[in-house]
Amino acid sequence: MAVTAATVQAPTGNIAITADAAFHGNLISAPNGDVSIDANGDLVLDKLRARTVTLDSAGLLKLDDLEVADHASLSADELDAGITHVPSSPK
Repeated sequence: MAVTAATVQAPTGNIAITADAAFHGNLISAPNGDVSIDANGDLVLDKLRARTVTLDSAGLLKLDDLEVADHASLSADELDAGITHVPSSPK
């Protein structure tokens, strides 16, 4: 079973997600905060924006469009990522 989220936003705060299975997100956005996602399966994100990012996948970590201002920590068995370093206030 996989969990899918169309949009998760925190314009001024942080986002923390733990998935017991695979996780797919269309848009995860915390431009002034931290995003932490731990998936016990594949982790697929279409667009992710954050100041800092910590992602952990037990399988594939696929990031179509990652915008990070400060730093990113990525852990997975397999990584497929498009990463852009943006100014400290991504839009």
